[in-house]
Amino acid sequence: MRSDRVQSGGKEKHGAGFTLVELLVSISILSLLTAIAIPGFSALQRKAIQLRGMSNLKQIHNSVSLFANDHGDRYPPSVSWIGGPLPQAYHPRRLVSSTKPRGAIHRSMSGYLHEYMSDVSLWTCPAAPKKVPDMQEMWDAGDDYVSRSGSAAFSGHYCFFWGWTGLIEGETTNGPRPVFRGPRGPGAGRKSSSLLVSDCFGKDINTDLPGYASCEWFEGASESISKDISAVYWLEEKDRSSLRSPPLPEVTLKAAYVDGHVALYDVSESLARVRVDRGDGHPNKKDGYYYIPDEGVPQKR
Repeated sequence: MRSDRVQSGGKEKHGAGFTLVELLVSISILSLLTAIAIPGFSALQRKAIQLRGMSNLKQIHNSVSLFANDHGDRYPPSVSWIGGPLPQAYHPRRLVSSTKPRGAIHRSMSGYLHEYMSDVSLWTCPAAPKKVPDMQEMWDAGDDYVSRSGSAAFSGHYCFFWGWTGLIEGETTNGPRPVFRGPRGPGAGRKSSSLLVSDCFGKDINTDLPGYASCEWFEGASESISKDISAVYWLEEKDRSSLRSPPLPEVTLKAAYVDGHVALYDVSESLARVRVDRGDGHPNKKDGYYYIPDEGVPQKR
């Protein structure tokens, strides 16, 4: 910085200012500090979102555990269901089913758990691209819920595995696949999974969700189309999903187990996948498959 004294009428005038070089140096320093600070701030943001998500899953675990405590150590029935002649399951994202499962009291998860958890924000993944505008309305309506478009079903951000039955995807191409049985209560047996609830991550999991889709952001993802029958997900770009074998995105997910612990797992390190059972031991391929942690596969525990 330079200070010049200019004589004018016997008086000194003091002028102060930056030279061009000093200004450019200052701008460079500020840019460098910003470049250093922003990634650190973003990393802290991502960590905070991750911790909020883990807290959500822990609270969901607590609510179903309280339900089980009041109902003979049994979790509420799964509301993932499709009507028809076969006892078909639906994808595990269901919060409200269009059809009440056979022998069940409610077709909505809220019908079982509203008194144990009234804060609907806990059922929303904090890493999702946007919140569901009618989520509270859906939760409070319970079995009476009908969307603005007239649909009686609704799917959320998480995969709910208690009481859910599906198929474990493997090398078998012909004949029945191994069965995935979600836990029926806190004392899950060896034949049942200990996986209670997890972030959703899957491939071709819906006709509106082609390619990889998740409630957690991953590289190259964009928002799915907003509809009042489903939460909004991060969805693989069309140019990638159209590939015959698109690369598996790098994304870290969260899962809660019957014993109450919540753990992180990387999709790239988990080869366990489950499909919807169409009712005869064969997968409903229209619903794609979901990646789950290896810890959630019964025979690997």
